[in-house]
Amino acid sequence: MRRSLWLTVFAFALMAPEQAMAAQYLFLEAFGGCNPSGSVGIGWNVGYAAGDTAGTANWFGFNVYRKDVGLCGPWQLVTTTPIPRDVHSTNAYYGMTDPAPSNHAWHYQVRLADASGADISPFGFVESYDAFAACPWQTTPITEGTLVSSPVFGIAATVHPTCSGSCYPGAGLDDPLPDALVPLVDQNVVVRIFGNLDCGFEGCLMSVSGFDLAGCDALPVRPTSWGKVKSIYR
Repeated sequence: MRRSLWLTVFAFALMAPEQAMAAQYLFLEAFGGCNPSGSVGIGWNVGYAAGDTAGTANWFGFNVYRKDVGLCGPWQLVTTTPIPRDVHSTNAYYGMTDPAPSNHAWHYQVRLADASGADISPFGFVESYDAFAACPWQTTPITEGTLVSSPVFGIAATVHPTCSGSCYPGAGLDDPLPDALVPLVDQNVVVRIFGNLDCGFEGCLMSVSGFDLAGCDALPVRPTSWGKVKSIYR
């Protein structure tokens, strides 16, 4: 079970039934990845306490948005009409494929929508409606910045975005850190990171599968092969 989802389940367990109904408690956890074809797959889990429907009268479904992380582009609506929610389930999974242009890092947001397609304010969200994907996998960095040591157990270092003109996310890096990255921590060196990034209400965490030192002035799309990146781990 993912760490953020476990924390959500734990929070549910702490709530008395009458509190759950009054709190309008809802969690939404989004995540992104690459399909075998190289297209982006976006999924999200949604749940709320049984009987907690006071805040959902105009909640019809979901709008999905994306923006180009490397170029810090504007938000674009991906769904032409809202994806309907399952009104018969208090815990459901949703997913879609987005034919987004390849060789870009994309930031997605899943937002609640009414029947007209207008975004509506969330109520009681505890999780994250943000997701990130860079496809085809390993062709584009998913974040970049300097590495700073972390005192948090299980997080080897954090990425601090430092390059102007981009919207790369900050993230914690799973422990243990690849040996080749260790000397770069706290050295104010800009590193482009390849891998998978998941976000929850406690922040974003990623597992590193590769990196390069192209720096802030590099193009968002990686110009060399994944084999060259991977060779640093051999």
